[in-house]
Amino acid sequence: MALIYNYRVMRSDRGYLCMNEVDLPSPLHPGMAGILRHKTTPKTYRDMVLQGHRFTAQQALDQEIVDIICPGDQVLDQAKQLALKWAPKAKSGIVYKQLKDEVSTKSKIKKK
Repeated sequence: MALIYNYRVMRSDRGYLCMNEVDLPSPLHPGMAGILRHKTTPKTYRDMVLQGHRFTAQQALDQEIVDIICPGDQVLDQAKQLALKWAPKAKSGIVYKQLKDEVSTKSKIKKK
């Protein structure tokens, strides 16, 4: 679910990010597949879906799946700092939404 957001903070001291449907086995919902395709590179998407690769925090940062990694006790503070940094940009309301939509459209075209 974290992939639906524009910015992501992940704890670096424990855990991993993965899509383990291949190991269950379970089909990947088309909506989730679309989010993964949109938010990751083709190689990362392949590794996540077909291999069930478990990305450590550093790997997720290197693959640009997350924006910030930090110890678990700092995640909330880091997320708040990130939100406060960019929140003023959204004051334009509808214009900001249009710009976000444009970024999403361009990202989809670029990754195909």
